[in-house]
Amino acid sequence: MWLVCAFWTCAQDGPAASTQERILRLEEDQRKRQEEIDRLRGSETQWSLSFGEGLRIRSPAEDLELHLGGRFIEHVRAIAGRPDDPRISPDSFYVRQALILLDGTLSRDFRFALRADMTSTLGGASASLPSTFLAWEPTPGFTLVFGQFRVPQSQEAVTATIFTDCVERSIVAAFVPSTELGIKAASEAWGGILGGQIALTNGRGHLSGDGRTRNDDNDEKELTLRLTTTRWVDAEDSPLHRLFLAFYGSLSDVDDVPMATGFDLETTELGVTFLDASAGTLDGRRRRAGSEISWSLGPFGLRGDFLVRTDEAVNGAVREEIPIRAWEATATLLLTGEEKSMGDRVIPLHPFDPVQGGWGAVELAFRIGGARVGREIEKLGTSLAGQSNEVRTFTAGINWFPAANVRLSSNAVLEEYGDGIDFAGGREDRLIGFLARFQLDF
Repeated sequence: MWLVCAFWTCAQDGPAASTQERILRLEEDQRKRQEEIDRLRGSETQWSLSFGEGLRIRSPAEDLELHLGGRFIEHVRAIAGRPDDPRISPDSFYVRQALILLDGTLSRDFRFALRADMTSTLGGASASLPSTFLAWEPTPGFTLVFGQFRVPQSQEAVTATIFTDCVERSIVAAFVPSTELGIKAASEAWGGILGGQIALTNGRGHLSGDGRTRNDDNDEKELTLRLTTTRWVDAEDSPLHRLFLAFYGSLSDVDDVPMATGFDLETTELGVTFLDASAGTLDGRRRRAGSEISWSLGPFGLRGDFLVRTDEAVNGAVREEIPIRAWEATATLLLTGEEKSMGDRVIPLHPFDPVQGGWGAVELAFRIGGARVGREIEKLGTSLAGQSNEVRTFTAGINWFPAANVRLSSNAVLEEYGDGIDFAGGREDRLIGFLARFQLDF
C-alpha cells in the first residue's frame, strides 16, 4: 500500500519534485495519521479534568460527571443601641455558610447532590445537610427528586443563598419551610413557558429550616403544588422576556406540636424575637397560599412575594385559626452596565483590575417587607403585652462583585414593631442595624 501511495504521489508531483522531497512528505503524512489514531484511541480510555465553577471530572463515555465545589459566606450584624436582652441576637461575626458540595450526573438520566454545611451558632458549630438528593429525568422536561430539597414555596425558599439580593432573606422566609425531606416531581412544557412542581414532604417546617435533616415530629405529611410561567416572548429585547410569575399552595395536618417551641417568631435580618408564643398547641390543618413575581430588564430587577398562611391551634377547649400575612418587594439596579438575571450570578463586565481600569460590578438593592400574625393567638393564652404580632422592615444596600465568584455586601436595616417590644433596657418600637457579607464560591 505504501508503494502504491508513493507511486501515486510521484505521478502527481511530476518530474520536478525530487525523490527525497516526496519521501519526506509521505513520512509526514503517515506521522499525522498515526497521531490522530493515537488521539482517538486515547480518548476512549482517558478521563477529562477541568476547573471552571469548581473541579469537574468526566468519564471517557461521558456517562459520569462529577463536580466538586463549595462556598464560604461570612456575615456581620451590628445594631445601633442594641438592648442587652436575650430576645435579640448579639452583635457578632458569624459563619452563614461553610458549604462543601459534590454533585454530578449518572448515565445522563440521573443527577445527584451531596452538600455538607457547617454554620456557626451561639452554642458552637452546627453541621447539617441543606440539600442532598437524587434526581431522575426519564424524559426531557420531567424530573423526579428524592431526598432533601428546597420545598417549592416562595422565591425566598427556592433561591440559593449566594443569589439573594440582600444580605439576609426577607421576613417571608420565616414562614416557609426552606428544605425538607420528601419526594418532588417537576415538569415543564413549551420550552419552560409553563412549569409545575408537586412535592410531598414531612411537613416539619413549622418555621423556616425546622425540617432540615430532622425526622418528622408527627405522622402527617405536607403536600405542595407550585405553578410557574416565564419566557412568554422569545425576543430577548422584549420587556416580557424575563417576566416570571408563580403561584403555590400547600396543605398539611399537624398533631400536638407545642407552640412554645414551634412558634417563636424571629426577624430574619436583625434576629429579634418579636413574638414568643407561650401557650397552645399546633393541632389541625396548616394551609399556605402565595404568589411570586420577578422581572428584569437590562440592569434593573424587581421581585415580590406575598404569602397567606393559616394554622389551627388548640388550648384546652379553645380552638382557633391563626392567620398570618407576609410580603416583600425588592428592587435592584446594576450601576456598571451588566444585565440583571434574577436568582442568578452577576458576572462583571470588567472584573477588578485597577491597572486595566476594571472595578467589578456594583449593584444597589432596596427592599420593604412585613408580616402580621392574627391576634387570635391571644385567645390561646399568649399575651401580646411587651411583644408584637406585627413587624415591618426596610432595607437598603450595595453589592460589589469584584469577580464572578466573589461578593461583598452591606445593608442598612430598619425594623418597626407594631406594638413595641419590652427589652431589659425599656420598650423599643424600632431598631436600626447594619449587616455585611463576604462571599466566596467555586
